[in-house]
Amino acid sequence: MTTDQSRLHRVSDSITFTLFFDDKTIFSHSIEHPFVYAGSGKGKYHMFRGNFHITERLRELVGLRYWNVVESGIDRLVVHFFSGPDITQSDYHLTLSISVINDRLEIRCTGPDVKVHGKTQKIPPPNRWRFHFSA
Repeated sequence: MTTDQSRLHRVSDSITFTLFFDDKTIFSHSIEHPFVYAGSGKGKYHMFRGNFHITERLRELVGLRYWNVVESGIDRLVVHFFSGPDITQSDYHLTLSISVINDRLEIRCTGPDVKVHGKTQKIPPPNRWRFHFSA
């Protein structure tokens, strides 16, 4: 592979969207089987000696079926996902920024009041005054 070829590429049509990095499938998204979901609810985060106990209660979980590619470059892609066929009438929306930095794939998720939980967790900082640690 030469240096001017992109390691990040996508294949999309009006129904499906697939992202590849070094010829490996990162995710596949379609209207029937969305990759991105948005939900609303409440979560509780408890920490004891560095271990987290996370409980959540979802009130609503919606698949963000539709997408729009906002920016597409050699090693950068910005995709806007939304729930309705028209972005102005959509209740939920989310933006994924995908880029290649130092031979690594970086995926950032932004949106209104976004909290992402999973392999890379964004959690509120713990209240260290409430927890007492012993040796």
